[in-house]
Amino acid sequence: MTHSTEDRDWDALRAGVIGLGAHSARKSYYPELQQRLGELERFRVLLDGSNDAIMLLKMPEGTVLDANRTAHDLLGRDLVGRPLTEASAPAFAHDLLAGLSADGGIRLEVELGSPGAPYEVDAHTLAMRDGDFAVVVARDITDRRRAEQSQRAHRRRLEAEVASRTEELRRANEELVQATRAKDQFLASMSHELRTPLNSVIGFSDVLLRGLAGDVNEEQHRQLVMINNAGKHLLALINQVLDLAKVESGQAELTMETFNACDVLSNVCELMRPQAQERDLELHVACDEAALEIESDRQRLLQIMLNLAGNAVKFTTSGSIGLRLDHEGAELVFRVIDTGPGIQPHEHIDIWQPFRQGTLDGTIKPPGTGLGLPISRHLATLLGGSLTLEESSPAGSTFALRLPLVASQRREEDERGAS
Repeated sequence: MTHSTEDRDWDALRAGVIGLGAHSARKSYYPELQQRLGELERFRVLLDGSNDAIMLLKMPEGTVLDANRTAHDLLGRDLVGRPLTEASAPAFAHDLLAGLSADGGIRLEVELGSPGAPYEVDAHTLAMRDGDFAVVVARDITDRRRAEQSQRAHRRRLEAEVASRTEELRRANEELVQATRAKDQFLASMSHELRTPLNSVIGFSDVLLRGLAGDVNEEQHRQLVMINNAGKHLLALINQVLDLAKVESGQAELTMETFNACDVLSNVCELMRPQAQERDLELHVACDEAALEIESDRQRLLQIMLNLAGNAVKFTTSGSIGLRLDHEGAELVFRVIDTGPGIQPHEHIDIWQPFRQGTLDGTIKPPGTGLGLPISRHLATLLGGSLTLEESSPAGSTFALRLPLVASQRREEDERGAS
């Protein structure tokens, strides 16, 4: 059996002391003998100073040959010279000796002393010239047990807290589902109850303005225009709120088709040109010749681009509005570039929130609901793309809408990323 360096040193020391004693009558080895005995005494002090109980057993019977002070305090002062089966609990001694005889070593946890305290016992055998021995080390693990119990109690408290929070989240989720259902019912009701009479107001005011119900004077005409404009504004607000609710709840429907992307920009330019001309703004379109066909929802794309172009016209007081289409990798990038005052840095996040708007010169809020950009970003995500404020400075702003050339391509990339 392999011995440790400490075991070899102890054997050499023991043999040296015995040898010196045998020849001490004929040689003057007394100083060296005293040195060796001093080393033995220091070793004994070291053992007795240990908090672990340490014993040396004669194998295979298990008689205790030596023990340190901690072992005596634990198992009794008359420990040395007695079999371990008499000095400690018989069951513990039997298990220990059986493990040593079978495997040459054993580790177990038992209760020792009175009253019983938990100990971790580690023992292994040693083969020497004068027989087989075993070194037994018993360590008090009371503090460790208490720490483990405290840890288990803490874990139970955490598990209980997690269970409680999980139940709270479950109830909150149920309430959220009910609130969402109530919101959907309200929006459906508002769609019918508000839009229907508003359409009537707008329609009848149009009839009166065209003189189909008789002539009106100048003041009446002015009042009818105000009624008509207010009705259209309110109807647009209701439609945007409903549109945002559908997109956020995942109820927005898409009609995917393949079409010419440049045609969409041309349509936007035609629709926005009258408003741009009213503000003396130039409106121009630039299309990459390679950026032609795209698979997406044409109407949703048109809605996003009209929102972006409308904002550009609204916030730009002089200069130009540019609509540009670029082919970048597997994406088409639709950009709306204006020469307006730019967006204030602190508004770069706010503009994407519902009912939040940028300001002109940092103070003046233009007309509008503040729903165009949030709806557009949701729609861009729904189409498998993204909408970002690409650049903003006092010289103008650039919004970029990125869409995959093929709608299924982005979905496949998202699925691969999720897996």
